This record gives sequence, structure tokens and C-alpha cells, in this order.
Amino acid sequence: MIKVLIVEDESMIAAQVAKYITHEGYQPIILNSGEKVIVTVKQQLPDIIILDVMLPVKDGVSCCKEIREFSDTPIIMLTAKKTENDRVIGLQAGVDDYVCKPFSAKELMLRIKVILKRAG
Repeated sequence: MIKVLIVEDESMIAAQVAKYITHEGYQPIILNSGEKVIVTVKQQLPDIIILDVMLPVKDGVSCCKEIREFSDTPIIMLTAKKTENDRVIGLQAGVDDYVCKPFSAKELMLRIKVILKRAG
């Protein structure tokens, strides 16, 4: 089963994403801060990560940089930060895609499927 790590501090958004992921037959793993992201990635070995930028304890960009030190698991940044500079920072940190809030859950699922297909 495909595992999707959702790192999102807004519980309503995390629940909405998890609902769509479950509907597609994927297994969601939810964290609400950046604190345990690295440990969770190493232990759970998710197939893809949905990562918010603004998180308690450790921000998403820092998490992404740390993940890239040991893994090429695909990462989609899901964030309210919309400026070109924000997107550039995320892409330079190693994300595979950048989705701005508010977002379409249907579009997010299509992006997940495309990235997973490319990743094999």
C-alpha cells in the first residue's frame, strides 16, 4: 500500500487531504508539526510526503533539506506562502512540486499520482 506522510498543522486541512488519500486506497500518516518528521520518514518510509512550510517546532523548508540528506522520497510542499521567492526557496530545498493554499483536493491527488508514477 502506498504511504503518504501528511505534515500539516491545520487539522481540518490534514483531515481533508487524508480523506482523499484514503479514498484513493493510499495510507495516510499525519503529523501536525515538524518535530518528528525526520524520525517518521526513516521509520515509516513513506512513498510521498505532503509538507506544509509553516509548522510548529521545525519549518517545512528545514525538514525538506534534512530529508534530502538521506532520501529522494518525493515531496509536495502545500503552503499558504505564495510569492515567487517562497516557491524558489521551496524548490531549492528539494521539493518536487509546490501547491499553494487554498488548493483543490482533486488537483493535489492528480499531482500525487503523477509524481508517484514518475518515481516508479
